[in-house]
This record gives sequence, C-alpha cells and structure tokens, in this order.
Amino acid sequence: MMAQSYEPDGTPSGRNYILYAYCLMSNHIHLLIREREDTIGMAIKRIASSYVYYYNHKYSRDGHLFRERYKSEPVNDMAYFVILLGIFTEILLRLGS
Repeated sequence: MMAQSYEPDGTPSGRNYILYAYCLMSNHIHLLIREREDTIGMAIKRIASSYVYYYNHKYSRDGHLFRERYKSEPVNDMAYFVILLGIFTEILLRLGS
C-alpha cells in the first residue's frame, strides 16, 4: 500500500479531482467531488468510463450504463457542503449500505 501525500491545504495530492462522497444507485450515481486539474466534465468522464468498463467486464456485457449526461451544481460554501454530506449519509442508510 502506498502512503498518501497531501497538499499544503490538507487535500490529497496526485489526483486530478477529490472525491468526498458517492452513492451508486441502480441507474445513476451521486458524486460530491472537487475539481483540481480536471474540469468537472473530465472528472465525470474518468469516473464513469472506469466504472462502465469494470461493470461490463464483470457481467460480460457491453454498452452504456447511464441514461443521461451528467448534471452538476456548484457547492460554494461549507454549510451547503455539510448538508450534502448529510444527504449522502441518509441515502446510504436508507439503502442499507
């Protein structure tokens, strides 16, 4: 296992984005991410294409998993960020994960 290094602001280094939370649903995914070098579009593309490759390989299938293009909403303050983390936690508890 490789040791994690951090930037001066406390964020993990060596990534093009920071993934704070996610919730994988049956036909979509919720992500709470922060852009770094990648734009939000590129980060979503990396995450989605990696997952689709994994899923299709595991279940011997091909094609799309997600129906629509991603939607995004900026999180501009810490209070809203904390609310979103709570919502992610609530969703996961309801799903029993």
